[in-house]
Amino acid sequence: MILLSLAIAGNAALSVFAAGLVVRKLPFESAGRLVFFAKPRAAGAIEWQMLPRGIADTFRQTSQTLDAIAFQTEFTETLGDFHAHGWFVTPAALVDLGITPTLGRPLRANEDGAAVIGPRLWELRYGRSPAAIGSVIRVLGRDYRVVGVLQDSPPFPFAADIWASYSAQAGSAGVFGRIRPGKTLRDVQDEWAAFRRRHGGPGPAEAAWLRSVGHDSLLDFVLWCGLAMFALVLILACADLACLQSGYVLRRQREVAIRIAVGAPRGRIVRFLMTESLAMAVIAGVLSLPVTAFLIGQAHTRLDFWGMSRLAGWPAVRFDSAAFVMTAAIAFTAGSAAGFLPAWRMAHAPPWSMLVEQRHDLAPRLGRLRLTLLGTQTALAILAIALALGFAVENQRRRDAPVVQALSQSWKAELRLPNERSIGLVENIVSRLESMGQPAIVIGAPPFIDEAPSIEYDRRGGPSIQYEFVNSRFFGLAGFHWKAGRAWSEEEGKLTHPIAGVVNQALAGKVPVGSILRLINANGNPAPIRIVGIVEQPLLNQYRPKAAPAVFLPYQCATVASINIIAQFRGDRGRARHALETVILGSDPPLRSYSIQDYGVRIADNWSAWLAMIAILWVAGAFALALAATGMGAYLIQTFVERRQPIALRFALGALVRDIWGWVNRQTFAAISAGAATALALWGAALLLPAGMIPAFGLPAILAAAAAVAIVAGLWGVASWLASRRAASEALAERIRNN
Repeated sequence: MILLSLAIAGNAALSVFAAGLVVRKLPFESAGRLVFFAKPRAAGAIEWQMLPRGIADTFRQTSQTLDAIAFQTEFTETLGDFHAHGWFVTPAALVDLGITPTLGRPLRANEDGAAVIGPRLWELRYGRSPAAIGSVIRVLGRDYRVVGVLQDSPPFPFAADIWASYSAQAGSAGVFGRIRPGKTLRDVQDEWAAFRRRHGGPGPAEAAWLRSVGHDSLLDFVLWCGLAMFALVLILACADLACLQSGYVLRRQREVAIRIAVGAPRGRIVRFLMTESLAMAVIAGVLSLPVTAFLIGQAHTRLDFWGMSRLAGWPAVRFDSAAFVMTAAIAFTAGSAAGFLPAWRMAHAPPWSMLVEQRHDLAPRLGRLRLTLLGTQTALAILAIALALGFAVENQRRRDAPVVQALSQSWKAELRLPNERSIGLVENIVSRLESMGQPAIVIGAPPFIDEAPSIEYDRRGGPSIQYEFVNSRFFGLAGFHWKAGRAWSEEEGKLTHPIAGVVNQALAGKVPVGSILRLINANGNPAPIRIVGIVEQPLLNQYRPKAAPAVFLPYQCATVASINIIAQFRGDRGRARHALETVILGSDPPLRSYSIQDYGVRIADNWSAWLAMIAILWVAGAFALALAATGMGAYLIQTFVERRQPIALRFALGALVRDIWGWVNRQTFAAISAGAATALALWGAALLLPAGMIPAFGLPAILAAAAAVAIVAGLWGVASWLASRRAASEALAERIRNN
């Protein structure tokens, strides 16, 4: 009953998450679903694909699949002591998302220099005073007049402090709009593909549901795997309960036969025989309620920092009346499923057939069914334990990688540049840090946090390659090894015709040192890259199974709005941060829009999907092992009761405990061996899956499988030995002989 209650709680909690994150409509979807343009799907989150403003405007004017198309661009700004996060948006963005100011008004079409502020900024800067309306805030060197105030922060995806007018902003924009009635996401994708062919739109980009923005696809994998695991545990727990109910029904077959013979309706007999299983399921459901509430509460406590900003529907995931109804439904279904079949078979059997001494035809069929169930539970336990061990070992191996250890001892500063031509400012900051004895790494997408962007190479419509803007010190990180060539020099890093570049091992056979790699930029023109080196890089994304094809370019050649500086500390971490912040604040011109974070903490935070997967696997392994133990106990109890006469005869003829133990193992050897073989086959299939989150390979994989088999085999050996000893006890032997 305890096992059944835990299985119900696991299913109920994960069902609540699935309903909130996948099924339930979001507030901004009440008037129709929103579609945005995303980067190509890869391991990790689905992120915005920024489109040139001219291309975005042309698509807005010609689209036949989307209405109310809006633009957005993210920014950060420091207002005195307040670090604000905001968006430049067109008025349609607030309308689409249902963001309505509590005070003032929303943004208007063709309005320049207006802004709506959020509740956090309103409270900390204005003390929630109505005088905020009409005040002026300065964002990225420009004044914006506050025309509206929000009293409550809007839900995902645009929780921010400032929504400023986009009309004066040039450059690139994120694009989203409401899908027209009768249109599908496939229609939007087809229209965008045709638009790219006609107008030379940038690629790669794809249409996706807005509720998926920032959503990590691996979370869905973890969620559905966990739900499938707990559903299987619940099914097998019900099967164990059904087996016990079968024994209970068989013990009462004479009573049932007499009831049927004197005219009891069969429906009443079914209800009578199901009473015990339903009572157990109801009690298990009641016990599971606090466990379900605890699991949901712990998820919020530990993951709100991540889920509130990245998971659509996260605030709606809570233990409420819907969760209570879901738990009750699962418990009632489990009890009904476990008790109905044995009760139905008994209620529809002729009463005279139940009055015989023993039903010889039924025992073999039930024995085969129990052996099948035993083999299934053995397979599940071995597979779950092997997966938990394999993923835990692989997780530890990746976290112990030298590059992770090196980056974990560093600060990361994200610099929001005044314009896309401010790389000279970054160069000045780096040189000042180096002169102070503080090594500095420059990179566009920080490893283990952001996925590097992709670009086509070789030809238009050709394969994609990741690209990173870095300085040559980046290649000095632990784990990098030169296969050929070298890094670029300071003089080479400033060349633009052609740009010097380095490729990784995934392109070693295609692009030799000295060759020209042609990247295809947004307007379709090739950008030549002269390859000066080939580097063997370590894995820089914890969710990928191997390094993707990548080219590293000098950061001096970048035209970007933001870039990151990584300052490692091997001694005093506080001194390293102080040096980094002092240099940034003393930059010329002054750089005010920046943020400094502990890189090790950010890497650990981004490891959440791995940790969630491993936690679920360990819980599933514990459940599967407990389930196997329950199944073994049920099998042994029923077998020893059904075979009481042959066992009594064996003891009477001088059989020992080991003889009975050997007899039981011979009876179950085929089923347990088949279960172990099935588990090992599935374990081998798991090693071949092309996923980023994979169990360990090689010797660790073999040891994990061997350990799982040993644990389950040892559990069976102990359980069958204890059952054999109990059967051999004096009191039990006497009772069997007397029967």
